Amino acid sequence: MKTIWITEDHAAFRRTLARVLSAETDLSCTRQFDSGEALLKALAGHEKPDLLLLDVGLPGMNGLEAIQHVKQASPGTLIVILTVFEDDDKVFKAICAGACGYLLKTSTAAEITLAVHDALAGGSPMNPRIARRVLEMFSRLAPKQGDYGLSEREKEILQLMVSG
Repeated sequence: MKTIWITEDHAAFRRTLARVLSAETDLSCTRQFDSGEALLKALAGHEKPDLLLLDVGLPGMNGLEAIQHVKQASPGTLIVILTVFEDDDKVFKAICAGACGYLLKTSTAAEITLAVHDALAGGSPMNPRIARRVLEMFSRLAPKQGDYGLSEREKEILQLMVSG
Protein backbone atom coordinates (compact mmCIF):
# COMPACT_ATOMS: atom_id res chain seq x y z
CA MET A 1 0.00 0.00 0.00
CA LYS A 2 1.49 3.33 -1.10
CA THR A 3 0.82 6.39 1.04
CA ILE A 4 -0.22 9.65 -0.56
CA TRP A 5 -0.31 13.06 1.08
CA ILE A 6 -2.08 16.07 -0.41
CA THR A 7 -1.22 19.71 0.21
CA GLU A 8 -3.97 21.87 -1.27
CA ASP A 9 -5.66 24.95 0.19
CA HIS A 10 -9.02 24.36 -1.52
CA ALA A 11 -10.75 22.11 1.03
CA ALA A 12 -13.45 20.58 -1.19
CA PHE A 13 -10.99 19.77 -3.97
CA ARG A 14 -8.55 18.29 -1.44
CA ARG A 15 -11.20 16.06 0.20
CA THR A 16 -12.54 14.86 -3.16
CA LEU A 17 -9.08 14.04 -4.41
CA ALA A 18 -8.30 12.14 -1.19
CA ARG A 19 -11.49 10.07 -1.56
CA VAL A 20 -10.73 9.28 -5.21
CA LEU A 21 -7.16 8.18 -4.50
CA SER A 22 -8.09 6.19 -1.38
CA ALA A 23 -10.64 4.25 -3.44
CA GLU A 24 -7.71 2.66 -5.29
CA THR A 25 -6.80 -0.73 -3.81
CA ASP A 26 -3.08 0.04 -3.66
CA LEU A 27 -3.22 3.69 -2.54
CA SER A 28 -4.01 5.30 0.77
CA CYS A 29 -4.33 9.04 1.18
CA THR A 30 -3.29 9.23 4.81
CA ARG A 31 -2.73 12.96 5.35
CA GLN A 32 -4.07 16.24 3.95
CA PHE A 33 -2.79 19.77 4.52
CA ASP A 34 -3.92 23.27 3.60
CA SER A 35 -0.49 24.91 3.77
CA GLY A 36 3.19 24.24 3.21
CA GLU A 37 3.90 25.01 6.84
CA ALA A 38 1.47 22.32 8.06
CA LEU A 39 3.02 19.85 5.62
CA LEU A 40 6.56 20.52 6.85
CA LYS A 41 5.47 20.19 10.47
CA ALA A 42 4.04 16.74 9.71
CA LEU A 43 7.21 15.73 7.83
CA ALA A 44 9.19 16.37 11.00
CA GLY A 45 7.52 13.24 12.41
CA HIS A 46 8.43 9.66 11.60
CA GLU A 47 5.84 8.96 8.92
CA LYS A 48 6.80 9.93 5.37
CA PRO A 49 4.61 9.62 2.28
CA ASP A 50 5.55 7.72 -0.83
CA LEU A 51 4.09 10.53 -2.94
CA LEU A 52 2.98 14.10 -2.32
CA LEU A 53 0.48 15.95 -4.49
CA LEU A 54 1.42 19.60 -4.02
CA ASP A 55 -0.33 22.79 -5.07
CA VAL A 56 1.83 25.76 -6.07
CA GLY A 57 -0.51 28.56 -4.99
CA LEU A 58 -0.63 27.98 -1.25
CA PRO A 59 -1.06 30.66 1.41
CA GLY A 60 2.17 31.51 3.22
CA MET A 61 4.93 29.27 1.90
CA ASN A 62 4.07 28.46 -1.71
CA GLY A 63 4.47 24.99 -3.18
CA LEU A 64 7.66 25.85 -5.06
CA GLU A 65 9.34 26.87 -1.81
CA ALA A 66 8.00 23.78 -0.06
CA ILE A 67 9.55 21.36 -2.58
CA GLN A 68 13.10 22.01 -1.37
CA HIS A 69 12.10 21.54 2.27
CA VAL A 70 10.23 18.32 1.50
CA LYS A 71 13.24 16.95 -0.40
CA GLN A 72 15.48 17.69 2.60
CA ALA A 73 13.08 16.16 5.15
CA SER A 74 12.08 13.17 3.01
CA PRO A 75 14.37 12.58 0.02
CA GLY A 76 12.48 9.46 -1.06
CA THR A 77 9.12 11.18 -1.34
CA LEU A 78 7.98 11.74 -4.91
CA ILE A 79 6.42 15.15 -5.56
CA VAL A 80 3.81 15.73 -8.23
CA ILE A 81 2.67 19.31 -8.68
CA LEU A 82 -1.08 19.77 -9.11
CA THR A 83 -1.88 23.39 -9.90
CA VAL A 84 -3.64 25.94 -12.10
CA PHE A 85 -0.33 27.57 -13.05
CA GLU A 86 1.19 26.60 -16.37
CA ASP A 87 3.70 29.40 -16.96
CA ASP A 88 7.23 28.40 -17.94
CA ASP A 89 8.86 29.91 -14.86
CA LYS A 90 6.83 27.86 -12.37
CA VAL A 91 7.17 24.65 -14.39
CA PHE A 92 10.95 25.11 -14.67
CA LYS A 93 11.37 25.95 -10.97
CA ALA A 94 9.27 22.97 -9.88
CA ILE A 95 11.23 20.51 -11.99
CA CYS A 96 14.59 21.98 -11.00
CA ALA A 97 13.59 21.80 -7.32
CA GLY A 98 12.81 18.09 -7.59
CA ALA A 99 9.20 17.58 -8.67
CA CYS A 100 8.82 14.40 -10.73
CA GLY A 101 5.55 15.46 -12.36
CA TYR A 102 3.45 18.50 -13.16
CA LEU A 103 -0.33 18.32 -13.61
CA LEU A 104 -2.98 20.93 -14.08
CA LYS A 105 -6.11 21.01 -11.96
CA THR A 106 -8.12 20.76 -15.15
CA SER A 107 -7.07 17.08 -15.20
CA THR A 108 -9.84 14.57 -14.55
CA ALA A 109 -9.86 12.38 -11.46
CA ALA A 110 -8.93 9.41 -13.66
CA GLU A 111 -5.98 11.33 -15.15
CA ILE A 112 -4.71 12.32 -11.70
CA THR A 113 -5.05 8.73 -10.45
CA LEU A 114 -3.20 7.43 -13.50
CA ALA A 115 -0.49 10.07 -12.97
CA VAL A 116 -0.02 8.99 -9.33
CA HIS A 117 0.38 5.36 -10.43
CA ASP A 118 2.76 6.47 -13.20
CA ALA A 119 4.95 8.46 -10.79
CA LEU A 120 5.05 5.59 -8.30
CA ALA A 121 6.14 3.27 -11.14
CA GLY A 122 9.08 5.56 -11.96
CA GLY A 123 7.45 7.82 -14.54
CA SER A 124 7.18 11.59 -14.79
CA PRO A 125 3.54 12.43 -15.39
CA MET A 126 2.79 15.72 -17.10
CA ASN A 127 -0.17 17.33 -18.66
CA PRO A 128 0.44 17.26 -22.46
CA ARG A 129 0.57 21.08 -22.65
CA ILE A 130 3.14 21.14 -19.85
CA ALA A 131 5.20 18.42 -21.54
CA ARG A 132 5.27 20.50 -24.74
CA ARG A 133 6.44 23.56 -22.78
CA VAL A 134 9.19 21.53 -21.08
CA LEU A 135 10.42 20.22 -24.42
CA GLU A 136 10.41 23.74 -25.85
CA MET A 137 12.36 25.03 -22.83
CA PHE A 138 15.01 22.35 -23.27
CA SER A 139 15.31 22.97 -26.99
CA ARG A 140 15.99 26.65 -26.27
CA LEU A 141 18.64 25.72 -23.68
CA ALA A 142 20.49 23.25 -25.92
CA PRO A 143 23.60 24.61 -27.64
CA LYS A 144 23.30 25.04 -31.37
CA GLN A 145 25.10 22.24 -33.18
CA GLY A 146 28.58 23.22 -34.28
CA ASP A 147 28.54 26.61 -32.55
CA TYR A 148 29.89 26.48 -29.04
CA GLY A 149 30.91 30.10 -28.88
CA LEU A 150 34.47 29.38 -30.01
CA SER A 151 36.49 31.98 -31.85
CA GLU A 152 37.99 31.10 -35.24
CA ARG A 153 41.42 30.69 -33.61
CA GLU A 154 39.98 28.36 -30.94
CA LYS A 155 38.32 26.27 -33.65
CA GLU A 156 41.63 26.12 -35.54
CA ILE A 157 43.51 24.97 -32.43
CA LEU A 158 40.83 22.39 -31.68
CA GLN A 159 41.05 21.04 -35.22
CA LEU A 160 44.85 20.79 -34.93
CA MET A 161 44.49 18.90 -31.65
CA VAL A 162 42.06 16.45 -33.22
CA SER A 163 44.37 15.82 -36.19
CA GLY A 164 47.37 15.31 -33.89
